[in-house]
Amino acid sequence: MVRVLEAPIRKLKSLCLEIELVCAIDTLNQEHYREGYALIYLHPDAQSGTIRRGDRLLINNQWQSIRHGNNPGSFNYPAYLRNKQIYHRAFYRHSGWKK
Repeated sequence: MVRVLEAPIRKLKSLCLEIELVCAIDTLNQEHYREGYALIYLHPDAQSGTIRRGDRLLINNQWQSIRHGNNPGSFNYPAYLRNKQIYHRAFYRHSGWKK
């Protein structure tokens, strides 16, 4: 389970959410409390359009590490996110999450 920290940012093909991990629920439905921050990207649709700051979402674990692009001398986005203690991201289409 995650909590939305900031108002969602609408992008061309996605909705970007800065989230805080509240707890993980294992396959036996037991809660394990965790701390951490991440970005999740959702497909923009009617359901994702209702998400607001402070909402709690149940998401499937699809975390990916945030890597630097291959352009030497370009803005180091992963370092910027590390300063905000954000190390992972996940992408979801129409499934994999619910409010």
